Amino acid sequence: MSILELILLFLAGIILIISAVFASIAANQITKIPKSTSNKHLIDAHSWLTWGSVLSWLGIALIIAIIILYIFYNSKSGDKNKALEFSSDGVIRFSLFLVIGLLIVGGIFSAIAANEIDKSGSTGVQEQNARSSAVIAAVLALVGGGIAVFILLISFYKTWRYNGKKKEKKKEKEKVE
Repeated sequence: MSILELILLFLAGIILIISAVFASIAANQITKIPKSTSNKHLIDAHSWLTWGSVLSWLGIALIIAIIILYIFYNSKSGDKNKALEFSSDGVIRFSLFLVIGLLIVGGIFSAIAANEIDKSGSTGVQEQNARSSAVIAAVLALVGGGIAVFILLISFYKTWRYNGKKKEKKKEKEKVE
């Protein structure tokens, strides 16, 4: 595990929280629209935003629980063996993949909701505020998720390349001896 993955997990988690807040705000703004219970598109938009928001908040709670368990587990173990280091790497990487997946899913749900708000035909201030919040949530989540995936791929490539060069040097040393 690299420090880059830990920083990326932290930043992606923050983006997930901000995106979840905007999705929650947009869902709440839809409920304040007078015709939100009779317009099919507004009902659908509210459903998409609610699902995206709930998944994001549950993911955030899960990540916090994983981090707490990770800290607790590492504080109880006296000696650091190879299996423990691998499981620690696995926990951080699992959390990172979970956050990135939730960012992408939440972004897609928010984008679908913004599209549904557009289809509703409403042009009031509440509708526009709800659409703006949904678009902000979608852009934050999708751009943040895309950047996180890009950085993660670079990190994996550098690790793979470093390990390959390390093995080559070891083979060269063995040939010399």
